[in-house]
Amino acid sequence: MAAVIVAVTLTTSCTSEPAQVTPADYLADLQEICADTTVTLEALPRPPEQITVAEFATSAASALDNESEQARTLEVPTEMGEPHRAFIRNTDDQAVTWRSIRLGRWPYDDRVAHLVLLDHHMVPTDTDITGWIDEANRCDALAVRTGALFPNAAPAFLQAGFLVADTLTLLSRRLTDGTGTSNQTRGRAGGSIRVRRLRPPMLADAADIDRRAFSSPWANDTTALADIMIATPFHRSRSVHVDGRMVAFSISGRAGRSGYVQRLAVDPSARRCGFARLLLDDAIRWMQRRDVDHVMVNTAADNRPALSLYESIGFEQQLGSLLILERSLR
Repeated sequence: MAAVIVAVTLTTSCTSEPAQVTPADYLADLQEICADTTVTLEALPRPPEQITVAEFATSAASALDNESEQARTLEVPTEMGEPHRAFIRNTDDQAVTWRSIRLGRWPYDDRVAHLVLLDHHMVPTDTDITGWIDEANRCDALAVRTGALFPNAAPAFLQAGFLVADTLTLLSRRLTDGTGTSNQTRGRAGGSIRVRRLRPPMLADAADIDRRAFSSPWANDTTALADIMIATPFHRSRSVHVDGRMVAFSISGRAGRSGYVQRLAVDPSARRCGFARLLLDDAIRWMQRRDVDHVMVNTAADNRPALSLYESIGFEQQLGSLLILERSLR
């Protein structure tokens, strides 16, 4: 009889409800996860000397993804449900943010950090901008300069103390008519003209042209041109050669049904020969073959020759300017 009583007692003990986790226990577990993430982030090699900024951003995003996944496994007290969900949303947003920006060195000036928003729909928060400034400080930069910011993104930077460094005009063209640019350029420059794919080993020559075509500090070096090539999911890069010498190049990209003329440069010695129009025609026809709906380009607001060229082939100026902003860190 005693054995039966013991069995019943053990069964009752094994099937009782486990103790509910307390808020203090939950917060302790969460703080441990966050501490592990901090250790991981602080252990990452620092850009740009030990690791590229793109690699750092990818690693930081992965660490935050891991933090979010670990937090999702926690047992959460009922009263902590909403703060827990808010924590996960914030962590996920930070991971997305790291994947949406590129922080590197400004071409030809290692003292200036170059901040590029890869997603032009992104509206950064005060926390985002503070984090980027902190990262630039850790890289010993004297200033931070942005890439071209769309009107929705600029106010947050201005509120954070950034100043206008340059103003750009945004132009757009619909690609529904199936026509290119009515190009009439081949043969106008004399000599043997050839359009070639712009390959990575050719970027040094392209950077030389870019530096001659654009005044300081707006020229791109080889690293910046390589970054432009990977800024969109798909890109097309072409160069024009006269008698074997590169005289112009373009880099265009597309994401979904949107197209972008990302860089177009002509050597000053080869201007007014139709090479810019030739490259634009090639880019637009490539986009049309991929069912791109519209193409955008920006140029300095005071670059009248470029504005005239784009408008002559159907581009229209859009409301609102793009801004390049800068903030001193010292």
